Amino acid sequence: MVALNIVAGIDNLKLLNKIKGKLERVIFNKEYIRDVADFVRAYSAVAEMQNDYFKGQDKNFKAKDYHSALKQVAVNNTIDGLTESGVRANVLRPINDLLLTGITSGQSYAQLEEALRKTLTETEGNPGALSRYAKTYATDSINQFSREYLTVISSDLGYEWYVYRGSNKATTREFCEHMRKKEFVHKSEFPDILRGKIDGHQCRIYDKTGLPYGMKEGTNVDNLTANCGGWNCGHQLVPLREESVPE
Repeated sequence: MVALNIVAGIDNLKLLNKIKGKLERVIFNKEYIRDVADFVRAYSAVAEMQNDYFKGQDKNFKAKDYHSALKQVAVNNTIDGLTESGVRANVLRPINDLLLTGITSGQSYAQLEEALRKTLTETEGNPGALSRYAKTYATDSINQFSREYLTVISSDLGYEWYVYRGSNKATTREFCEHMRKKEFVHKSEFPDILRGKIDGHQCRIYDKTGLPYGMKEGTNVDNLTANCGGWNCGHQLVPLREESVPE
């Protein structure tokens, strides 16, 4: 059987633009937009829990206007990331690139169909492009907001002690495993921790960043509490009063 190849021509390039429009209408349907709106309500619940935590630590604590402003910025960024701007860049653009390459290179229909199937179709152990992006972005964004909210308030209150919290899983990084074992951390230890030195253990360092593997490039003593172990990290450096730290 002779393989049918895609013709590199103006008609197929016009068809590409139509496909892009149809994909956007399929993705940004009412149900998806409603799901995004439901998700961002979680930011208010997280902020409320953080406020309750600090009230338990300090009876004089009161949330400030800029704490609410921080939450709103996070909500707006998440809406952008999960709708047009973020999905276009991380889901639609790769699909567009696949189609464009198929047209300009005269790829066979069978090859292009298989490439699109692998990109778009959600199967066991292989989430589709939108599902993979949305789940990762949603998890990272809510965890990042939670840590940033804690960081801002603990700085206001002058806390210098933290406890590393969160559940380990099969994919937990070496850094996070040893931070969970260490548990209690003073701010003065941050420089050593960023070099991967945790209670006598030396974590492997990624040459490109100079940080333990998995940590975000640019993580430093000022933003460690917000970034923790890096992308998709579910751990937190929870601030504590000095009186709450065991001897």
